[in-house]
Amino acid sequence: NAPVNVNDLNDCSLISFGSAWLTNLSECDWIGISCGGGDGVTEINLRGNGLSGTIPSELQHLADIEWLRLARNNLSGTIPAELGALSSLRELRLYDNRLTGTIPAELGALSSLGEY
Repeated sequence: NAPVNVNDLNDCSLISFGSAWLTNLSECDWIGISCGGGDGVTEINLRGNGLSGTIPSELQHLADIEWLRLARNNLSGTIPAELGALSSLRELRLYDNRLTGTIPAELGALSSLGEY
């Protein structure tokens, strides 16, 4: 069964980006998702989409992602340290959520991360 909402994304093995989860469209055609020259997801822009739940640590598997914009939602919990594995990440926007805790030290290793 596919998850109904973000709270059910604890096991992202339920989602196969290659099989266009819940639609016959490529994930590159989903609203808020952009891909580069290949099939890799390079941008997630879901700012202000009313998302709730936690940020899935499984995002670490999006090796080509450069922009992750999840600001102005209702996300809670901590920022996953696993996001530190996103070596291509240039922009991370998480403001205006209900996140708690500290910024993981692993994010300090993201040399491409800048201010835009």
